[in-house]
Amino acid sequence: MHDNRVTAGRAAIAFWLVLAATAASLVSIAAWQILLGAALVWILYSERRLEVPRSAWAAAAFLGWTLVSAAASAGPGAALPQIRKFYVWFTLPAVYTAVRGPQQAKRLLAALVAVGAASGAWSFVQLWLKFAEARRLGRPFYEHYIGARNMGFMSHWETFSGQMMMILAAALACAMFSQSRRYRLLLLGGAALVGVALVAGFTRSDWLGASVAALVLVALWRPKLLVLAPVALAAGWFIAPEAVRARIASAWRPGASDSNLHREALRATGWAMASAHPWVGFGPERVQANVPAYMPQRFQPIPPQWWYGHLHNVYLHYAAERGWPAVAALLAFALWALADFARAFRRSTEAQTILATAMAATVGVFTAAWFEVNLGDSEVLGLWLALLGAAYGSLRPDLNAELRPVDHI
Repeated sequence: MHDNRVTAGRAAIAFWLVLAATAASLVSIAAWQILLGAALVWILYSERRLEVPRSAWAAAAFLGWTLVSAAASAGPGAALPQIRKFYVWFTLPAVYTAVRGPQQAKRLLAALVAVGAASGAWSFVQLWLKFAEARRLGRPFYEHYIGARNMGFMSHWETFSGQMMMILAAALACAMFSQSRRYRLLLLGGAALVGVALVAGFTRSDWLGASVAALVLVALWRPKLLVLAPVALAAGWFIAPEAVRARIASAWRPGASDSNLHREALRATGWAMASAHPWVGFGPERVQANVPAYMPQRFQPIPPQWWYGHLHNVYLHYAAERGWPAVAALLAFALWALADFARAFRRSTEAQTILATAMAATVGVFTAAWFEVNLGDSEVLGLWLALLGAAYGSLRPDLNAELRPVDHI
C-alpha cells in the first residue's frame, strides 16, 4: 500500500510539472523549457523511462534526416540551432508519459485555455495602445498596425496567433464535448475571447488554419451542421470591422503593405532550391544564404524590405533546407497521429475532447504551414506536441495493442 501511494505521488508530481511546463509555453519560453527539463528529470528519476507512441518513429526519422542533412551540408556548424531545438521534441514523450487518462488531459486543456485567455486579454490592451498611437500619428490604422501587431505574452505576433489558433480549438472542443452546461458556457466565453484575439492578430494563415480546425471540430461533433458553414462565413464578413475585411480582402487584392508578392517569390525560390537539392537540401540554417541565387529573375532585384531568413512555408522551407525525405517524415508523423486519434475517437467517449482538439489543431497547423514556417517556432511546435502527447496519454485506460507504447527512452 505504501509503495502504491509513493508511485501515485510521483506520477502526480510528473503530471503537474508537465501541466505547468505546457501552460508556461504560452507565457515565457525560458520558464517553459526550465519546467520541461524539470519534468523530464523527475520522470527519469521516478519512473526511469520515457514512453513514446509508435508514431514517434516518424518523428525520429525527421530528426534523423535533419542530422543527415547537416552532415552533408557545406557548413555543418550552422545546423547547431536546429539541433538544439531537438529538445522541444521531448515534449511529446514527457506529456505522454505524465498524462494518464482523459481526466488529466482535460485538466491540461483547461489550464491551457485559462492561460491562453489571459494572453488574449492582454493583447486587447496592446491593440488599444496601437490604435491610440495610430490616431496620435495621424496614420491609417491598418497601415500602422500591420507591421507591429498584437503579441499577447509572446515576442512575435505570428507565434501568438499560432498558439491562439490551437487554444481556440481546445476551447471549442471542450465546449462541444462537455457534459456540463455551466462548464460549456464558461468555455464558450473563453473561446470567444481567444477567437477575437486571434482575429485581432491579423495573421491570415492562422485565420485559415483556425477556420479549417473549426470545420474539423464540427464534423466530429455535429457533421450535419457543416451545411451552415457558408452562412457563418457570410455573417462573419458582414459583422467584421472594416480593418478585418480589408485584411481578408488583401488575400486577393493586396495593398502596398501586404506580403503577398513576397510570399509568392519565396515559394518559387523554395521550389527551385528543393528541385536543385531534393535529397538533403542545403542544410539546416543555410536557406537564407542561398535565396538570392535561386530567386527567379522576375523577382530580382530583391526589394530591401523583404526578409528571407526562412521561406514562409513549412513544406518548401524544409525541402530546401533538409530535403524532401524530411518533409515526408514530418507529414508521416502528423498523418500517423491523426489516424491513431480518428480510430480511437468513437471508441473512447471520455477522451473525445482531447482527441478532437489534437486532430483539429494538427489539421489547422498544417494548413497554416503553407503560408508560414510555424513549426520552426519552438513555442508553436511545443504546444502542438503537448496536445499530441496529451491525446495519446488520454487513451491509457483503454489502449489496444496497436496503440500501446512499445518503446522507451
